[in-house]
Amino acid sequence: MFLHIGNNINIFLKDIVAIIDKNSLENSKDNNGYIKNLLKNDFLANENMDDIKTYIITCSSDNPRRKRKSGKKHFVYTSNISSATLMKRNKSIETRLEVSINGQ
Repeated sequence: MFLHIGNNINIFLKDIVAIIDKNSLENSKDNNGYIKNLLKNDFLANENMDDIKTYIITCSSDNPRRKRKSGKKHFVYTSNISSATLMKRNKSIETRLEVSINGQ
């Protein structure tokens, strides 16, 4: 399953490690340093985002069919959609998946 994070970008749900609100990130010294380090080392997957509200950290699984730049596994995506909305979308996807698995 995928999570749509805006700007025509979809991310595999199983690759998502964290969905972090920009304001929460700025208040945490450790998380802010981690994100800045990833951005400094060119792990930003989508560029040219003006109104950043959320950072999404991903770690791709070993799937040879997916083409990633320079073999990197960790990426930071930015989204102009709030983290609360992204989490609601994620919850909605999980609920639909549970219903289809249980056959109801």
